[in-house]
Amino acid sequence: MTLLYCDPDDIKFLCTIFDDVKAVLGDAGTRSIEMKGLGTVRSILNEVLAGHRCQSRDDTSVDESQNPSDLECAEDSVEGDHDESWTEEWEFGKLCRWILDQAQAYCLEGDEECGHIVEKLKSRLADLETENDPFKQSRREEAPRSEETESARDSCPISLLPIELLQDIFRLTTPPRHRVRTPVVLSHVNSHFRTIALSTPSLWTVLNDSLAIPLLELYAARSGNEPLDMTIRTDYLLGKYKQSVQDWFEFLVTESARFERVTVLGSSPHRISTWGRRINGTLGNKEITFPSLTKLVISLSTSSHNKFMCPRWTLSPFLRELWIEGCWWHGWIAPEDPFPPTLQYLRLSRVGEVPIMMLLRAVSGVLGLVGLSLEHLSLDSDEAPSTLSNRVTLAFLEKLEFERVRAVDMSTISRCLFTPNLSSLSITCPQPSSGTTDFLTPFTVAHPQLSSLRILDCRLTSNAWGMALRNLDNLANLHVRVSGLADRDFSTLAEGIVVPRLSHITFENELDLTTAFIERVVRAHPNVESVVLRGWAASNVSQGAVEAIFKLARHVIVDVFDGAQQEDESGSEDSYASSSDESYWEGSDFEEDDGWLSGDREVVAYGS
Repeated sequence: MTLLYCDPDDIKFLCTIFDDVKAVLGDAGTRSIEMKGLGTVRSILNEVLAGHRCQSRDDTSVDESQNPSDLECAEDSVEGDHDESWTEEWEFGKLCRWILDQAQAYCLEGDEECGHIVEKLKSRLADLETENDPFKQSRREEAPRSEETESARDSCPISLLPIELLQDIFRLTTPPRHRVRTPVVLSHVNSHFRTIALSTPSLWTVLNDSLAIPLLELYAARSGNEPLDMTIRTDYLLGKYKQSVQDWFEFLVTESARFERVTVLGSSPHRISTWGRRINGTLGNKEITFPSLTKLVISLSTSSHNKFMCPRWTLSPFLRELWIEGCWWHGWIAPEDPFPPTLQYLRLSRVGEVPIMMLLRAVSGVLGLVGLSLEHLSLDSDEAPSTLSNRVTLAFLEKLEFERVRAVDMSTISRCLFTPNLSSLSITCPQPSSGTTDFLTPFTVAHPQLSSLRILDCRLTSNAWGMALRNLDNLANLHVRVSGLADRDFSTLAEGIVVPRLSHITFENELDLTTAFIERVVRAHPNVESVVLRGWAASNVSQGAVEAIFKLARHVIVDVFDGAQQEDESGSEDSYASSSDESYWEGSDFEEDDGWLSGDREVVAYGS
């Protein structure tokens, strides 16, 4: 990085800025997110002034990965390849403006130590604007290389894309781990990207408590009127200095009307409860109402079921999705504070010894519930059995999920819930999965209207499968994983009259089923549109059967563990072949470009 035709006075000015920045940082270096931004300014000035006498001898190291594009990427350093054959050229005014922009972006203007640096830059830039030196102007015009470089950047192919398309790309390419930092990185690639990033409010809506208050306010301002998504790590937040915590909650109060999604994470039940009490206003602070909040996740990461209390649900009157993980069941609701009646999706995870009456009381006030998911939940085995007089009607419930719930508890819960419009049942069995048959058969008898059935990791008998499928005349979507059964055990599926409306079939990690059997199933069900076979043994996948399935169904995916070319025990040439075998693709309906995906397993994906 070099300065383009810089006067000695300009060099002297930059030297004073460099010395001032070093004095502010001191030996301790970057003490905070804001100071990391100032540290980047120091690195850039160190490189720019490398050829001049005013360079400090004790600051000769330069981080090659730092550049003006990285400044606002507070904690996550951005590393990239350094092209030594290209040198970026900066004009004096442009460099001063960049330093000032970074100081203002990190709200350093109000910092007592940094304020004099900001004032110096403002004064020098004001002088530049009033200057009218023809000699300097002629020298700037003699810099065609800089103009050519800027023109080359503007003509970069990606910069020629429509702005709307680039905005979509920016939104779609944000990795989950770096959603907070990504818009800052995008805004410092070049002036074109910065203009687009700053004019796309939705890029700035993801916040978390690692951002300093000035940066939170900056994001809130740049997000316009878009709804906000906040992640709160109580272990991190409540471990800060008292004043920092207070400032953070004041920001939460200021922007509370804009929060649409909030995720609260922690390993300490005490700190999650403290967060809840602060929201409730019981610690001497003002209570915080979230009138726009539609999705809330509260998750305790420790394995044991700890006692922590949730915030008052009246503070989130329009909540639609709620996930509580690891919370003591006493902390779910209070007599005067039931779950919000607007709730549509409820997920309760990792909680044990729940009285069935408490569970029924929790859902009884949510009559509009559409989806209910119970994960790693166990009922109180010492409680007296509930009677049908305690039954709760969930007339709008469409989706019911059990994950790692004992069969006896599933039976108890299903008996106590009347769900006349249930259309989807999902069961992921605990180990061992004994007793699931005793639940599934009577459940399918009581719910013949089911159109979707997911049975994962359950070792049911062939007789149990036959009875369950015969009860479901409306079944359209069947998803099975690790059933441990062979073709003969699923023979009921080959009888088209049993499941006449079947349209989507998914079998995962079935090492004993064959594609020849799946072909029979598809032929028996003319409405089948999608067949997904994942994690199969390659020896059970036949080229001829896959081709036949493809001709019968619109969408076919075959995913096998072993991609090597294999022959079956009889040595038939009809065995599954690898993509490297060109004869396999000759004359086939399959397209090689869309056929095999790279990775540990080979995947065939055909159809529209």
